[in-house]
Amino acid sequence: MVRDEQNSAIGELSNPVSSSLIKSCAVCNTPLEYLDNEEVLACYFCGGIYKSRIWCPEGHFVCQTCHHMPISSFIEEMVRTSLSKNPVEIATVMMLHPSLKWHSCEHAWVFTTAVLIAVKNEGTIKLSHKDILSALGSVKQQANPELVHTAGMCSIVPAVGVAFHTLFNMAYGKSEQDDITMKVVAQAISDLADNSTRCRCCKSVVLTTLDLITSLIRARFDVDLEGSAEDVVCDQVGAAGYCEPSICQYYVLAGN
Repeated sequence: MVRDEQNSAIGELSNPVSSSLIKSCAVCNTPLEYLDNEEVLACYFCGGIYKSRIWCPEGHFVCQTCHHMPISSFIEEMVRTSLSKNPVEIATVMMLHPSLKWHSCEHAWVFTTAVLIAVKNEGTIKLSHKDILSALGSVKQQANPELVHTAGMCSIVPAVGVAFHTLFNMAYGKSEQDDITMKVVAQAISDLADNSTRCRCCKSVVLTTLDLITSLIRARFDVDLEGSAEDVVCDQVGAAGYCEPSICQYYVLAGN
């Protein structure tokens, strides 16, 4: 079924300095094109087929339902539908969603669910959708802006703890393993604190920490997940808060 969409691909480039920016693609921020005739387009996120006169020259299209869906609902939908074993791929799709703010603790939600979805799909550790949604609820409580900002730490820290704690419980049937989880969290904190030369935007933090925890999961549980953040090329350089292109490893990979 083809549905009509007039403004589906529209998203505004988020910037605290100005609210009068040009309309741009919700996926890659490229200025949108207004066509003379309707085209049949598939939504980048849900795959739904629509007719629209507005589209991105890079080929992206986002339907109104997905464009206006809260990030929490979109993540929950990914939990139910994603078949990927690649946490970087999963997180990248989530972080492209137009309802996710550039700089926000919601990136912690993305991190935890991306890890757990990939592990569930890999199959070595038995996880259900309910287990992942429960972990998402926990990280929402712990990655609270008021809590993490007053503590002077990134929200990715409790997200690492929730993800690893969930996997340990499901793998070994234990609910108390504070020593192991704390060592993993401590390693994540050390990695974040020591890499002062890296770009500090939320997207970069999620990607680099995914590579770290993926290696720890492989070592502890013998779970070999697909993908690596080293393969990522960011097409939103200069747009996100705290973005520093001169030191961003994902910008360098783009050959700029």
